[in-house]
Amino acid sequence: MVENALLDHEAVAEAAVVAKADPRWGEVPVAFVRLRDGAEVSDVDLVD
Repeated sequence: MVENALLDHEAVAEAAVVAKADPRWGEVPVAFVRLRDGAEVSDVDLVD
């Protein structure tokens, strides 16, 4: 699951993924992430 992959990152405290309607694909995932106190990470790093 995408949530599990996000939670494996040391900077991530909580993560949730929901579906968003998309005209081309039908649905696409959207991730909501809460970082650990004091942690910093870019969206690019999380996608990687």
